[in-house]
Amino acid sequence: MDEAVPGKVQLIVGTHTEDAVTFWAQNIYKDRDEFILDLTSSLAKTCPQAKGVYGTPSSQKIYGGLFSEDKCWYRCSVQWHKEEEFHVTYVDYGNSEIVNRSALVELPEEFQFPGLARRYKLWAVHIPADGEKANTEQGKAYLHNVVYEKQIRILIRATSKDSTTLVQILQGNMDVGDEIAKMGFAKKGDPAHSDEVRRPVRILRSPSILWARRNLDRGDKVLQQRIRPKLRPVFPDQIPPDVRERSTTYQLQTESLLRKKIDKTIPEEIEKLDADTCIAVQNSVLLESQLKELKLELQKVKEESQQQLEEFKKCIQTAVGSKLKGLAEKVEVLRTLRQSSSICSLGDDLLEAIRVVTQDCISPPETMEELMTTWTKYSLAQEMLQSCKNEKGELEELIARRNEARETFSAAVDEYLLEVDGMSITHRMNTLECFSLKSEACLSSNDIDCNVDGLLEKVEKSVNKELEVSLEEQDDEDCKIVSNAFSKVMQKLQQEQKLLCTVQEKYIENTQFKKEMHQWQNSTPKVDALLSIKKAIKTLKSQLRWKLVEKSSLEESDEPDDAAIQKKRDEITETRNSIFHEVCCEKEEYERLGILVKKWFPELPLLHPEAQILQYNDSDGLVTNSLERDLFDAEPMRELSGKRPLVHTEFQGQEVILKGYSVDAATEAKVLERATQYHKAWSGSKEHCGLLPVLFLFFGKFDPLAYVMVPYCPLGSLRRVQATHPFTASEVPNVMKGVAAGLQALHSSSITHGSLHPNNVLVLNREQGVIGDYDFTKTADQRSITTWMVAGNISLAAPEVKKGQTTSPSSDMYAYGCLLLWLNFPNHKFITKADGVPDTGELDMDPDLRSLLSKLLTCKDRLVSAEVLEEDYFLHTDVVAEAECADTMKPEESHTEASQDC
Repeated sequence: MDEAVPGKVQLIVGTHTEDAVTFWAQNIYKDRDEFILDLTSSLAKTCPQAKGVYGTPSSQKIYGGLFSEDKCWYRCSVQWHKEEEFHVTYVDYGNSEIVNRSALVELPEEFQFPGLARRYKLWAVHIPADGEKANTEQGKAYLHNVVYEKQIRILIRATSKDSTTLVQILQGNMDVGDEIAKMGFAKKGDPAHSDEVRRPVRILRSPSILWARRNLDRGDKVLQQRIRPKLRPVFPDQIPPDVRERSTTYQLQTESLLRKKIDKTIPEEIEKLDADTCIAVQNSVLLESQLKELKLELQKVKEESQQQLEEFKKCIQTAVGSKLKGLAEKVEVLRTLRQSSSICSLGDDLLEAIRVVTQDCISPPETMEELMTTWTKYSLAQEMLQSCKNEKGELEELIARRNEARETFSAAVDEYLLEVDGMSITHRMNTLECFSLKSEACLSSNDIDCNVDGLLEKVEKSVNKELEVSLEEQDDEDCKIVSNAFSKVMQKLQQEQKLLCTVQEKYIENTQFKKEMHQWQNSTPKVDALLSIKKAIKTLKSQLRWKLVEKSSLEESDEPDDAAIQKKRDEITETRNSIFHEVCCEKEEYERLGILVKKWFPELPLLHPEAQILQYNDSDGLVTNSLERDLFDAEPMRELSGKRPLVHTEFQGQEVILKGYSVDAATEAKVLERATQYHKAWSGSKEHCGLLPVLFLFFGKFDPLAYVMVPYCPLGSLRRVQATHPFTASEVPNVMKGVAAGLQALHSSSITHGSLHPNNVLVLNREQGVIGDYDFTKTADQRSITTWMVAGNISLAAPEVKKGQTTSPSSDMYAYGCLLLWLNFPNHKFITKADGVPDTGELDMDPDLRSLLSKLLTCKDRLVSAEVLEEDYFLHTDVVAEAECADTMKPEESHTEASQDC
């Protein structure tokens, strides 16, 4: 940045206003706009990939900061910080704010240059310490209107000790500082006596001194103080003549210098305006020619449309019109007659309905009421057991009551099943169903003539014949009586059908109850098998630790025996596999006991607290206490361990990744809750849900970490695959279909992902996209504030999230639409419209894709995940894929490709 030279006049453009007398501005120079645009583009590319700021930042360095209002990156300097809050100043614009550590990144050396904005302060005015806040804000607003994003001409007067440049803003003959003082927003002051002004090392003789020269002795301090001058005499007539002449000369010289600078600047600005005017005229001429062409084309289309309309009118004016009109009138009359007399033809049907309802009618089983009563008592006893607080006496009493209610209910079930077996339920239901499905015969398609005139003639004859017959019928009162009777009989028939369905459902349910409860009629499930597995795991862990110590001793000996070391390694691998096998057996036993607890024996967790059955049920089988970090032969993944430790290992022959989350007493419960919600969302549909499964969750015994086990995906993330081997247009729908299924699984469980970006979407065999698990230590809003929420130059944050609203399933769908757009146009530089949505108007794309994107990349009424899968973009892809599969598959061949579990 150029040094501020007192007396220099220059043009600047305002960028930020601090108060009524202080503002920030950038110098105006050639190619300034191009330089700022290139700098902004470079920051947008560099900052999302840059390293975060750790430790205490330096006040002398330039960092990248994520501005909270527009979520864009700018250069900034750190003024001060407190814990995780940093007060930063954006050096190219002058505004400041407080940001979190996650919004700061390190910038390379190419960005380490002084800021483009300089701090300015109006000359000879200041804000009084006791000024009113409202008055100060009005002054700030006034100065903001004068300088913000406007070219202003300033006269540099001095530089203060804090490097602030003291200036006068020149607007014709008006001094903005004087105007602010007159309005009462600030007060006039004497800048020459201010301690803020930086004093030069040597004293320069100024031509504007208004007092006579005098030779002062350097040591006569009293005399110097006595003759200290004022900047302006009280009365102009008291100015000595020689001083008045010098002052007049200096003012003329200053005005001449200002006039020369203005005369030099104005032609340049006029020349620039002439060039802009020339370009505008050329664009206007081009637009006029295009408008003429469009008018000619529109006139041509109108003439063709008018000609087609005339031909259509001629075709309509035929005998078919009058024939159809007459036929329509007759059909309307016939419809009215049918509605009024159709019930009168139900005499035979009424007799048939009465016969069906009265013959072989089945009444409700006598034991059904007793069955429902005993079931209610049994259910109430089970609920009381579930709510028991594990008081010994109370628990035993509740178990006895439940067992008694179960015996009573079991006896009622036996009587009910015996009675129902003696009824012909199935035969009776078939009879009623056949009568209900009875309908009138319809016209066969063979009766339709392809000749329109012949068809109309046949229809007209049929209508006339039916009209003759219908008009001869009489006695409407009898028809109404028959109709009412038939309706009542049909109601009885439907009631009996409903009763039979209920009886049959109860029969099936109670048969299943007897089958499942038979083995537990006189006994209670035990947890001995589970405790035995836990004991075996504990023993195997001890053996593994001892063998690891032995292996270390062999490796560290003076003369290591390679054969012995290899043998010990094989033993360690075998022991480790045995532990993992027992862990899987433990999970199977937990699943068996969990079903018994939910259906029949809610007292099991209270009777056997050492089995930890409640913890298993609460986490839906996710949490295990049998796994530890030291059990795994893990390899650290240093390239991906920037935020949390990641290791690559194996479990039961499957490659997995262990993710470590730092937790404490306050966050441990939240991590468990969010991980369980995610696991339940996955387990609802499993293979086809499009979510990366969480296999296990366990907590470290000697470190404050929670470990999450997920499958390892060899191809990696969406960003990695797109960077190395970009997807084709036919592969993108298959990949994004899986992502949509994953979002549907989350949203149906009331979960917002919040951080859907290319690094968090995994790819299986280039055929399916899978959404990865998110950071369980953060909320959805916290997860959305990350530097990875970018695809190309598209921001994945929804417009409403940028404005401060909370994340939602709708914001997930916006990020999904941005990913879909990026995959189809990975190298395009998108321009963001005023509403914050990428502009896709100039892109040449498939109509189905454009239709889908228009419903996702919008500020309101976005598609939900279930609706996305029903769009033509995915349906047409499925049709093409089936056709290609049929063409490539030989009739005698069939094979199944094993897909990797994710």
